[in-house]
Amino acid sequence: METIRKIGRVSLFMQVLAATFIVVLPSYHVLTWFAVDAWLQHHLAIRGVHIPVGEIIGPKFVFAFLVQTIPLAIELLVLCWMYQLFGCYRRGEVFTISTIDRFRALARMLFVYTIVNPLAGAVVSVIVTTGRPGEPRMLVVGFGTPEIAALIAGGVLATIGWVMVEAKRLADDNTQIV
Repeated sequence: METIRKIGRVSLFMQVLAATFIVVLPSYHVLTWFAVDAWLQHHLAIRGVHIPVGEIIGPKFVFAFLVQTIPLAIELLVLCWMYQLFGCYRRGEVFTISTIDRFRALARMLFVYTIVNPLAGAVVSVIVTTGRPGEPRMLVVGFGTPEIAALIAGGVLATIGWVMVEAKRLADDNTQIV
């Protein structure tokens, strides 16, 4: 019984952490795009785009901002599912169809993020370098540590989800035998 209480406490902490990031990440995204030019400049430079932020105005700015919100939306979806999953764990629901489905959905979304994040960066690089007189358009595709971490985490979660499905099937088979 003590283990269930510990799982409940850790799950509550994870729910608070997920809820915090659900608020912090969009705020950080908006702040960096609209208030912190130096950060945006650095973010673009990391992707190989060296352009003064002051040149990214009007429709270019809006389109680049919107494209960059796509990976953010995936991150928020993952955090929402995490929040729900740990809510189930807090209530003692461990090997239910609902928890297993959420767990497997997390794994799938991490794989989607691994594809979408570099593509969004590539689209942003084209948007911000388009229409600069005498300068070429740039297409910069980056695959770095966040994508590698998401790929590994997605693979681990997908495998554990698969094991959970099989464990639930075996448990259900065993209850029917008795």
